[in-house]
Parts: sequence; structure tokens; C-alpha cells
Amino acid sequence: MKTTFRHLPQVKGWLNENALLFTSFYKECFLRSEVFDSLEIGVFHGKFFIGIENLTPAYGRCIAIDCFSHQESNIDGAGKGDLTIFTDNCQQFATDPKRVFSIEIDSLNINTNELGPGRFGIISIDGCHTQFHTVNDLGVAKDLMSQKGVVILDDITNQDWMGVVSGAAQFFSSGQNGHLVPFAIGFNKLFCCHTEFRDEVTQIIYEQAEILLANQIRPTKWTEFLGYQIVSLHSVM
Repeated sequence: MKTTFRHLPQVKGWLNENALLFTSFYKECFLRSEVFDSLEIGVFHGKFFIGIENLTPAYGRCIAIDCFSHQESNIDGAGKGDLTIFTDNCQQFATDPKRVFSIEIDSLNINTNELGPGRFGIISIDGCHTQFHTVNDLGVAKDLMSQKGVVILDDITNQDWMGVVSGAAQFFSSGQNGHLVPFAIGFNKLFCCHTEFRDEVTQIIYEQAEILLANQIRPTKWTEFLGYQIVSLHSVM
């Protein structure tokens, strides 16, 4: 489990470090021997994206999707990404900057066939925070994720961006989610996996609780989210 990320003090953004540590825990438990690509929708300056890149295996692509200079697509003003700053941060802190590919588009225009369905082990969603975009981005993630991959939806508990929880409610309650289901919530993020592995994932979270506690993360209880029982994760103060 990777526990240090040297870019965190240097790169601007909104991130609870434990969200990245838990992602590292998931990768170590379920993706350790996998070859996969990674993706983030909405990267801002790269605070979470660079952490994901650091966790991606050698030769895996790391795709960054953001409207960047096309701010007319940033209809809710959820963070104004800067491609130059993002690229500079990747050059300084990415394990291999050459495998970082930036795509400057609205996430509504993502072509999943071009990116590669089933190839992505870690997917972060932090783009436009409207209900419509959230439903779209979760659908994109469902199509792109690998069988053992993790999908991470940001701002699920942020009262300033209620389109995220509205979109999640629509996606997971309407049957659009298919094999993508939530399994944990914490650090302002909803963690999702393939329904086939959900029971195994939650079991290992509790079996490996000492490892999480050593990294200041505590799985405290089961909580209900849209009919799913998911693990509530907290930072240990």
C-alpha cells in the first residue's frame, strides 16, 4: 500500500488525503497484479489525478479529461481547470509524465469505445456537478471500468453541489447502473465496484481494518445509501 504522495503539499485542490490512501488500499488488495489504465473526469490542477497516476502500473495509460480552456462547458463553475498548471504538475510529480494524456472536452462528449471499455482500474469522477453530468459520467465509468476496478465519485456529501447526489440517486435507483454498485462512503467520496466483487471488497475492508487504522482510516459502520448497505469510512483524529 502506497502511503506517501510527495505532490500533495505542492498541488492546489480540494482533497482529504485519506481518500487517496483508501484508493491505494483498494489497488493493493484488488488490482495489485492487474494491468490497467486510469482516468479522471475533472482534474483541476491534478491533486487527485497525480495520486492515481502514482498508483497506476507501468505502461498503464493515465487519461485526464477536463474542459480546461472551454469554460463555457463548465456550466456550474465547479473548479476552473488550467491545462498549463496541470501539465507542469504532472511533469514534476507523475511517475511517468509521458503516459499522461489530457483530453480537453466536455465529459458529455466522451467516446468510450475510443478510450477502451473494460480497461480502467481506477476512475475518478469530479467533473461538472450537475445531475445530468453525474448520471452521464457514472455511465461512462460503468462502461470503462475493469472487472475489479474502482469508481470514485467526488462531492457526494457536499451541500454546495447537490447535483452529484441527485445524479447518483437517479443512476443507482433507475437500473442504469448495471454492474456498478457502491460499497463505501467517506472523505466526501462514494466508492463503487463491480457487483460481482462487492461482498469480497467489503469483507476485506473489515478483515484488513488494522492496515487502514495504521493509515488513520476507520471503517465505522454499515449505512444505507439508495437501498445499498455500504461501509462508512472516517478519518482517525
